[in-house]
Amino acid sequence: MFSRPLADIDRIFGHVALFQLSINMGTAFSVAFLLRQGLAEWLVMLAMGVSLALRFLLRPLVLWLAPAIGLRRTAITGVILMAAPLVATPAVEGLDAALAIYIVSMALGECVYWTSFHSCFASAASSGKLGGQVGFRQAVQAMTGVLGPPLGGLLLTYAGSWTGFVAAALVRLLSAAPLVGLAEPPPVKRDPPPRAWSAARFGALVFLSDGWVFCSAALPWSMVIFTSTGERFDAYGTALAAAALVGAFAGYRLGKGIDRGKGVRAVAVNLGASLVLLIAQGFCGTSPAMVVGVMILGSVLGGFSVPALLTAVYAQAREAPCTFRFQFAAEGGWDIGGALACFACAAVLRAGATPQTALLLAAPMLLAQAWLLHGDYAARVRNGAQAAH
Repeated sequence: MFSRPLADIDRIFGHVALFQLSINMGTAFSVAFLLRQGLAEWLVMLAMGVSLALRFLLRPLVLWLAPAIGLRRTAITGVILMAAPLVATPAVEGLDAALAIYIVSMALGECVYWTSFHSCFASAASSGKLGGQVGFRQAVQAMTGVLGPPLGGLLLTYAGSWTGFVAAALVRLLSAAPLVGLAEPPPVKRDPPPRAWSAARFGALVFLSDGWVFCSAALPWSMVIFTSTGERFDAYGTALAAAALVGAFAGYRLGKGIDRGKGVRAVAVNLGASLVLLIAQGFCGTSPAMVVGVMILGSVLGGFSVPALLTAVYAQAREAPCTFRFQFAAEGGWDIGGALACFACAAVLRAGATPQTALLLAAPMLLAQAWLLHGDYAARVRNGAQAAH
C-alpha cells in the first residue's frame, strides 16, 4: 500500500516511461523502416521535413483545444493521436498514399501532444529540484532505451512489421493512463496575458536550435547505424540498447549539478561533449565495431544535453505570464529548426554526400545553442548574487 497519494510528477514519470518505451519499440525504427521500403536517404529526410513543416502549420489547433478541454485532456488526446503514425508506418511501401497518411498523422499528433506535455511537466515540477527532475526523466527515458529497441527489433524481424509497430502503438495508448489522475494545470485562457508571446522568445530560439541539432545529427546518424548493422532490425535494436545501458544516468548527475547552481559549467560540459560526439560520428567510418563504439560514447555524452537545455527552458516557462503559450512558441521554434535542418540534409544527400557528412551540419547550431543557454544561466547566477546581498 502507498502511504501517500501519487504525486503529479510521479504520474508524469510513469507516463514518460511507457511513452518512451513506445518510441524505442517503434518510432526509433521509422527511419530504418522507410529505408528498408526503398526510399532514398534524401527522400526520408524530405518526408521528415514536410511532416515538421505541416506540424508548424497545424499548431494553432492546440491554441483552440487547450482552453476548451484543459491541458491534461489535451495531453491525453495527443497521446491517442500519436498512436496513429505507428499504425500507418507498416503500410508504407514507397512514395505512396500510406506515406502521406504517415506524414500527416505524425504532424497532427505531435503538434497536440508535445506542447501540452511540456506545459504539464513544467507545472508539476518543483522549482528547487527542477534540474534533478529533468535529469531523472532523462534517466527513465534512457532505461527504456535498454528494453525497447531489442523488443521492437525482435518483433519486427520475427513477427513482422505490423505486429511490431502495432505493439508499440498499444504501449503508447497505455501511456495515457498515468495522466488520467493528473491534477489539472492552471487553465489556459483564450486571450493571452500581457507579454505572453514576448516572454517566450528565449524558449523559441533554444528549441529552434534543438530542432536543427536533432534533425541534422540524430536522423542521419540513425541511417549510419542501420547500414552498419547489416540493415537488420534485431541487430539495430540491440546496438541501440547496448549504448543506452552505458549512459543511463549521465544526465541525472548533470541535472543535480544544475540545481546546485552549476548551470554555466553544465552548458560548457554539454557543448564540449556534443562537439566531440559529432566529430566522432562524422569520421568513425561504417564498420560495426566503430559505429557501436561511437554509439556508446554518444549514450554517455548525449545524456548531458537534455538537462542543460530543458532545465533552463522549464525555469523560464514557469516564470512566464503563460506557461502554455511559452511552450507553444518553443515547440513552434523546434518545428522551424527541425524542418529547415531536414531540408538542408535532404539537399546535401541529394547532391551525393553521405549521412555522416550531412550530420556535421549540426555543429554551427550547437555553438549558437550554447551561447543562448550560457546567457540564461549566467544571468541567474548574477541575479542570485544580487539577491544574496
